[in-house]
Amino acid sequence: MTKMNLSGISLKNTNLSGVSLAGAQLSLADFSGSDLSNADLTKSDLRGANLMYSILVSAVLSPMPIRSKKGDLVEREMPANLMGSDLLFADLSGSLFFEANLSKADLRSTIRKRTKFTGAKLDGALVTK
Repeated sequence: MTKMNLSGISLKNTNLSGVSLAGAQLSLADFSGSDLSNADLTKSDLRGANLMYSILVSAVLSPMPIRSKKGDLVEREMPANLMGSDLLFADLSGSLFFEANLSKADLRSTIRKRTKFTGAKLDGALVTK
């Protein structure tokens, strides 16, 4: 699935462990409950993706601008949803979680060098220093 355009795809509860999604367009995709451990997400676009209760090793996420049917940019963005995601021991180095929902996510023992959580929701997230 390398470099494929899979925007808006629903892959709920799917085992994608070890799958290459490198460079794929995955904006607004639904990966809720999916296993993405060891998946290659290098340079993939996961803006606005739903990763609620998924297992994720690493990714770069930011909100996705939502456009009207005519293609005009709407002043609304869909943030990535990682609520309850298992990111335990994930390498999140350099990741951008702007406005992402990380409520109740497991961020223990993650590598967070240069990781930015600007505006992210971290209510109930499990975090170690």
